[in-house]
Amino acid sequence: GVFGVALSTVVLPSLSAKRAARNEDQFKSTVQWGVRMSLFLSIPAATGLCVLSGPLIATIFLGGNFNTQDLYMTQYSLMAYAFGLIGLMLVLILASAFYARQNTKTPVKFGLITMATNAMLSIIFVSVLLSKNISYPHIGLSLAFSCSTLLNAFLLFRALYQEGIIKLDWDVIAFLIRVITATAVMAIFLIVLSPDLSVWIDQALDQRVKHLLLLIPSAVVIYSIVLFCLGF
Repeated sequence: GVFGVALSTVVLPSLSAKRAARNEDQFKSTVQWGVRMSLFLSIPAATGLCVLSGPLIATIFLGGNFNTQDLYMTQYSLMAYAFGLIGLMLVLILASAFYARQNTKTPVKFGLITMATNAMLSIIFVSVLLSKNISYPHIGLSLAFSCSTLLNAFLLFRALYQEGIIKLDWDVIAFLIRVITATAVMAIFLIVLSPDLSVWIDQALDQRVKHLLLLIPSAVVIYSIVLFCLGF
């Protein structure tokens, strides 16, 4: 998320300069680059955050007044929130393409649609979970946020695609296939090597920290190696 903000901060003035110089080709190229960078980082980050949600929460918060029940409640929320990170990073880049062209109306319109959708989905998801006697109905709020954020990204992307600013060709599809494949391999690695959550709970804090410091960098290395092997 921090990187997404930094990326959009870099992209916006670059897009504005290219727009002012009427260099449409470089404008489109910069938008495409920003979208690719967002996907390159957000897809594995969201997946890793989801897979390691329990261990991360246990390491950072478990202890004192924060008990095991709190851990599970927070873990499920984080899992539902995680994939909203993809939409959030995309929105930061895609909205910049509109702002650089002095079009604030479209992002605001889509933002209002997103807010309404978030409110509606929150009510629906929580109501459904409560009706089924699910122990953690608050997950519906997190899930609604992620879905509405992805909707916002989709609306912005579709508008730019229709205007010819963004294109969907084989290069883009091949890029996505590589990123998703590398992310899948990374996720399998984390699932196989990360012990059950009950083991994390029983471990001392220093053991949890050491375990995470081993798993997370290893996952980054595996993601990078698989991408390299796929010709990235």
